Amino acid sequence: MTATFSLSSLCLFVATLGPCTEREAPPPVIGSEAAPLAPRPADEPPRELLQQQTQSTHAFMRDHAKQAEELRNAVIAGRFDLIHRVSAKLASDAWSVNLRPEYRPHVAAVQQAAGAALDARSVQAAGAALGKLGAACASCHLEQGGPPRPQDVELISKGVGTMAIHAAAEQALWEGLFTPSEAAWKRGAERLAGAPELASDVEDVNSLGRELNDLARAASAGPPRADAYGSITATCSTCHRRLSIETH
Repeated sequence: MTATFSLSSLCLFVATLGPCTEREAPPPVIGSEAAPLAPRPADEPPRELLQQQTQSTHAFMRDHAKQAEELRNAVIAGRFDLIHRVSAKLASDAWSVNLRPEYRPHVAAVQQAAGAALDARSVQAAGAALGKLGAACASCHLEQGGPPRPQDVELISKGVGTMAIHAAAEQALWEGLFTPSEAAWKRGAERLAGAPELASDVEDVNSLGRELNDLARAASAGPPRADAYGSITATCSTCHRRLSIETH
């Protein structure tokens, strides 16, 4: 027999879904394939209708992860137009109030870091904000679950040359901070510290290369840290801007 839903009963049904109730199943990890949907009972409203009413934790966190990645790329490129555009979205996400109470402090920390990025007028300030944002995400992942830890494999550079090695090492550092994963962080720091020195006719670029090497050696001696990552990305960004290097 098919049950008939009134508007009030449908609203009550929808209110029991999503990340704002205790009854929700733990969200699938970020970066994984979406969990398969169980067969819908005959008396349950169509999922298409429910999806118009509420957003799941999984979708919300995937959006945040994507925006964090966009902010990271913008900071490394030194693109303040993109830094401010993406951080504005992260800082003002109106749906955050619908989260369960245990998520809210972490999302508030993400929004605070995004606000700092929005106010940034130097690559140092933008890098520091990005580091704090990564650490805020990691805190939530530790408490509520998050993306799978990166596999303990040799870093593979996409391309050739020192810059490709730097890019692969920085990716591992971000994964180490954001996931968090001390193993990924250490791999990235050690790879960055061991990368060939930057050779340039521009003396301040050589100086930035030496500074980056020192920062990487210091980072390899400790756990993932927001300030260390922020300093590394700010140094990368300064060099990219100095040489008008476009990054993606």
